[in-house]
Amino acid sequence: MNDLEKEPHVPTGLQIGEVTGENGITLGILTFYTDEGEISFYINEEAVGILQGAIEKLQLLLSNGGTA
Repeated sequence: MNDLEKEPHVPTGLQIGEVTGENGITLGILTFYTDEGEISFYINEEAVGILQGAIEKLQLLLSNGGTA
């Protein structure tokens, strides 16, 4: 089932923040901490909705033993 070229990072922590650019647009910053370092993403409102949907699907998969 795992078609990844390398093993995924395992988060050891999470941080959120925000930044407002010179254009006045505010973006969220989502940072995952791992044993290998940190991975940060700028997140806009559309991305928040996409991530919420993905997390809901993961929660359903995990709570149903791997079947959606």
